[in-house]
Amino acid sequence: MNTLSKLNDADDDLALSMILPLIERAPIVAKRVSEHRPFADDKALCDAILHELRKLNEEESLALFRAHPELAPNQPHLMTEASQQEQARHGLTSQDSQYREKLSSLNDQYQEKFGFPFIVALACHEDMGSVIQSFEMRLADSREAEVQRAIEQIHAVSSARVQTLSSVGNTNAESKTMHSVKSNHPTSSLAVWSGVIGGGVLFIISVVFVIGGIELGLGSPFRLGTGAFPFITGLILGALSLAICFYELRGDGLSSTPDWIGSAAICAALAVFALTAERLGLVPAAFLTVFVASLPERNLSLVSKTVLGSCVGIACWILFIELLNLPFKPFVGF
Repeated sequence: MNTLSKLNDADDDLALSMILPLIERAPIVAKRVSEHRPFADDKALCDAILHELRKLNEEESLALFRAHPELAPNQPHLMTEASQQEQARHGLTSQDSQYREKLSSLNDQYQEKFGFPFIVALACHEDMGSVIQSFEMRLADSREAEVQRAIEQIHAVSSARVQTLSSVGNTNAESKTMHSVKSNHPTSSLAVWSGVIGGGVLFIISVVFVIGGIELGLGSPFRLGTGAFPFITGLILGALSLAICFYELRGDGLSSTPDWIGSAAICAALAVFALTAERLGLVPAAFLTVFVASLPERNLSLVSKTVLGSCVGIACWILFIELLNLPFKPFVGF
């Protein structure tokens, strides 16, 4: 009998004791989750946890957040066993950790701004560089966004613990466990669909650019023709689209339902570029294209999306206008 079967067949007290370690210091949530039994599979258990987390009111949510430990706490032995193991994987339970001073400063800034500790699913990060980068990015977010993200991260922690519990209880169950979140930008089946569809749309657009560039005339290496810019852009977009599809298809496969929001954002971004390149200039068009394409990405704040779009716009100016000397205006009237 595997662990999930034992959980389904257990009496109320035993079931609660099995669920408690999955959700950090949240006995009320654990009890509510146990009432969802029986669970058809690991995913059903994870879905029940997420359902109950999202039902919490603000007061309950804050109480749950504040029960979580900071990263690299001064008294790591006071954490739950699961938290000690998760933080120890990154060396954060050691008083000699090289990240202790940096994290102490970040912890103080985060607590002062949001009123609860920074919550992150360490299982989703390969190294501390990734953790600190996520920490610094989230400090720029709004409190509302961080409350929602804290719920998502608690669910990600629980999902990883469910997977661990299942694999310990049944060594043959690994292929049947639910998908857990794996980064500050998690990869799911929907994300794979979004990437593949986006890559396919991008490839079609690249072909149009290449053909259009050839028809307009490429010119010579010393004097580029009108079609040189779209031709070069098409080659770059084509290579990028193929790389996106290859990367996404290396994952866990496609779900039966694609992420139409992400795909629509990509198509809208391309339309924005086509409509604004001549009317506004290359820099505003590139900025708007990146900004629109990044709108569905919840891991990026509005400020981050603005900065990213600005950087791409400036990079396009330097590359295509200053270095390649292509006949495009950075801004209308410039």
